[in-house]
Amino acid sequence: MNQRPFLWGLVAGLLLPALVVLALAIRGDLSGYLQQSRGYAMLPLLAPLGILAFFLGWSLFDRFQVPRMGAAFSLGLLVAGSLAGTAILWVSSPERPTLNRLVFSTFGGPLLCGFWLWIGGVLGYAFRQQRVTRSTSRGS
Repeated sequence: MNQRPFLWGLVAGLLLPALVVLALAIRGDLSGYLQQSRGYAMLPLLAPLGILAFFLGWSLFDRFQVPRMGAAFSLGLLVAGSLAGTAILWVSSPERPTLNRLVFSTFGGPLLCGFWLWIGGVLGYAFRQQRVTRSTSRGS
C-alpha cells in the first residue's frame, strides 16, 4: 500500500498555483504582478485555491486510509505551495537587495500560497473523516 500521499500533495501544491499563473499569463496580466514586489497582489487569486485543496483532501480520503496519510498529503501541499509562493515573490522583487529579497520571499511564500493549500487539504480530509466515522459509529 504505497500511495505516496506526500508526493500527491507536492504535485497538487505545485499544479494549483501554476494554473493561476498560467491563466494570468494567457490573459496577459502576469507581468503586472511580477514587478516592484507586487507578487503579494496575487493573494486574492491564490487564497481560493484552499477551496480546491479542501475538495481534493475530501476526495482523496478513500485513497489515504492509513493513519497520518492525510497529514502527509497536507504537508506536501504546504511545502509545494510555500515554494510556489516563494518563487512568485522572488521573481516579483528584483529591485530589492538580495538579503531583503530572500527574507521577503522566504517568509512571504507560505503566507501567499502554502498556508491556504495546507489548511484546505487538512480541513477537507478531516471533514470527510468525521463524516465516515460518524456514519460508521451509527451502524449505517
